Amino acid sequence: MGLPKIVYNPNLAFTGSADVTGAGAGDTVTVHFTSVDTLIDETIVATLSGGETAAALAALLNTQVAGNVNLNGKVSFAASGARLTVSGSYSGGFTFTAAHTGSVVSGLEPGGGFGQASVLLFARGPRNFQAFYSSRKNDNLSTSGLRERVLEANDILITFEMPALRIDDDLPAWAGFMYWALGGLQFDFYPNSDINEHYHCVSDDDNFTPQRVGLRVYSAAFQLRVVPDSIAPASPAQVLQRINGIGP
Repeated sequence: MGLPKIVYNPNLAFTGSADVTGAGAGDTVTVHFTSVDTLIDETIVATLSGGETAAALAALLNTQVAGNVNLNGKVSFAASGARLTVSGSYSGGFTFTAAHTGSVVSGLEPGGGFGQASVLLFARGPRNFQAFYSSRKNDNLSTSGLRERVLEANDILITFEMPALRIDDDLPAWAGFMYWALGGLQFDFYPNSDINEHYHCVSDDDNFTPQRVGLRVYSAAFQLRVVPDSIAPASPAQVLQRINGIGP
């Protein structure tokens, strides 16, 4: 029976290493993209008029992306101040290399990657795994003593403990994930890595406080909130079935 796993994307965008400068008429910026799964391998070339800012260069590159059937909708450029950023929505992400002719500096020249998913595997756990409803409600106690309730939704929460996170093994990975997740970002939770079913979740925790339980070993508790979208489980029972290897 497969253990749970979390898939998240800490590298949604790549920001150029330098400001866009020196754009001259006839200069070119070339960017070559390769998807991590190697199914996409494409090059775009933007020709400059001269004097382009980061925003103007981003617009030129986006025009080239829109004209490429394999990149359109998967890659996007933008300006962050005087620097270029490139991001994507393709599963698995991209690596890229960049070059230029003329005096222009795009800041993309070192190359890099973006959109690559990180996988957090559960080792030595989880313990005390629970899935349950938590109601979002507004209660009012009337003078007669009756409680009046306006129910907004019954959210599904998932709680568990990781009882043996090791500082020389998986604790740094969990710490990195929690640093990212505490920002309210969404990730994919797979209750059973042998079953291709996952739910969009966010962390419901306010902090990450591992407790020492032995030499180089720490324990930590986690609470996830399932996003109520089209792939959310029908009920907490479905989550419990999947983690026990039942279904779908």
